[in-house]
Amino acid sequence: MGVRGPLLNIRYWIVAGIVLGFLLGPREGFDFSLMMIIVLMIQMSVSMEGLEFGRKDFSERKKEVLIAFLCCFALNTGVTVLVGLPFIYSHPEIWYGWALFASLPCAIAVVVCAIYMKGDVKLALLSVTAIYMISLALTPVLSLILVGNAISPLEILKYIILFIAIPFVAALLLRRFHVREDHKTVTMNAMMMLLVLFAIAANRDAFFDDPWLVLIILGLATLRLVVLTVVPWEWSRRAGIGRGRSVVYVVASAWKNTGMCIAMVMILLPGMQEAVLPAVISLLVENIWFMIMTAKADRIWSEERFPSPASTQ
Repeated sequence: MGVRGPLLNIRYWIVAGIVLGFLLGPREGFDFSLMMIIVLMIQMSVSMEGLEFGRKDFSERKKEVLIAFLCCFALNTGVTVLVGLPFIYSHPEIWYGWALFASLPCAIAVVVCAIYMKGDVKLALLSVTAIYMISLALTPVLSLILVGNAISPLEILKYIILFIAIPFVAALLLRRFHVREDHKTVTMNAMMMLLVLFAIAANRDAFFDDPWLVLIILGLATLRLVVLTVVPWEWSRRAGIGRGRSVVYVVASAWKNTGMCIAMVMILLPGMQEAVLPAVISLLVENIWFMIMTAKADRIWSEERFPSPASTQ
């Protein structure tokens, strides 16, 4: 029997996660870090289930995949580092949070966004796969460059393998069960809700310890996301590359794997509560961004701005 209605709409799940996170707050004896690891691994495994393409697919679209990679690890990483620089001396723990954020790959939700925003889903799948495989080596290197040994590169590599390599293997095993698309969607939505809920609940007190600092980070996180959305959107519009690819480039630029960052900061920097603020606040901003972008996608990528190939002939 199929699943219908609100259960398939990720917006309801995200709102529920935000509200419940603030209502519940921290819970003594509850290991939020462990739960986020479990949720992330399930989310990644289910999201990767069904990804099937060969070497030919990559060779045919290697230029487009390269652009998506640069959107993630050049544009996004560069802007995120710039946003974090003001904290490098005044609040080094917050700088560590931004630096680790900048080092991570894009969100697996790039594929989900491509579906919701009518983008090029195949390109999204290829790009996310390439970005995640490269990040196994690139993320520890970037973190070492940005923060030195403040965060152990070997520990980062360990968790990158945990969050990427293991879900890839689990996704291969899931194929045997022929998971229905609607059931898969509900599972991913539920994992997103739990991710948001745990991230906010575990760090709720940090929002109220220094409200001005939170507002500054909120402003920078919002500005960062606006820049990371407008730059690839405007470039792709001027280049006339079409809606499908533009959606992928915009999302690959805008959305890092925030949940992975929150979990890793909580595990690797347990004594620095403020270090998690950039990722937690960005998670809120990104989810609001996602709800706006999916609701307004047809206007943002209108036929007038991004004409289809048929209409340009």
